[in-house]
Amino acid sequence: MLETLQKLADIAQKGVVAIALAFGGYLLSREQANVTIGKSCDEMFSKILDFVSANNLTDRTNNLADYRLETYGKACGALSEDRLRYIKSSWKPSQGPALSMVVDAMETNEPPASKLGWVATGRIPPQRYSDTNFDRLDKPQASADEVGAIIEPRWQVNVRKSNTPVATTNNPVVGQVAPGECLKVITAVKGQLNSWAEVASVTCPVNRR
Repeated sequence: MLETLQKLADIAQKGVVAIALAFGGYLLSREQANVTIGKSCDEMFSKILDFVSANNLTDRTNNLADYRLETYGKACGALSEDRLRYIKSSWKPSQGPALSMVVDAMETNEPPASKLGWVATGRIPPQRYSDTNFDRLDKPQASADEVGAIIEPRWQVNVRKSNTPVATTNNPVVGQVAPGECLKVITAVKGQLNSWAEVASVTCPVNRR
């Protein structure tokens, strides 16, 4: 009887050891998989940053960057707002005209550096953080698409000649705005794909965030 019990105890002990070893192997495999995924995500992030840093901001390059960011999000999770701002503020500096040269004063009846042109404030409808290009400074919880709003770009944003659809009409880029520059919305328009604002350069509020 004692011999039988001893055998059963030995079997049980071996079973426990086997389970423990199997579980340890599972944890090790999962940790190795997490390390591999982490390295792949770091490589994807670096490639997106390299792409942005090597190119000027255009509709084509911006769409390509958004596609890569969406692919990254599906594989690795959404980027934090800070990392997304960093990526989208790293475009190669434009060689275009200075903002003070954007609009002819004879056309606007205002000082040369006042009205800059039109900017796409965001996509319609905005579904992700990256779909909105500006933060509102005077009323942080309100829409950036209101006349009189004081806004700041989250990243580099193209300034265009008009508010017509980019893909189907001649709406050239006439300049760019970047984080740290503050704008006032003069006119707000809802387009088919984007919301648009005609903007003027203004001094940033003292209490900006």
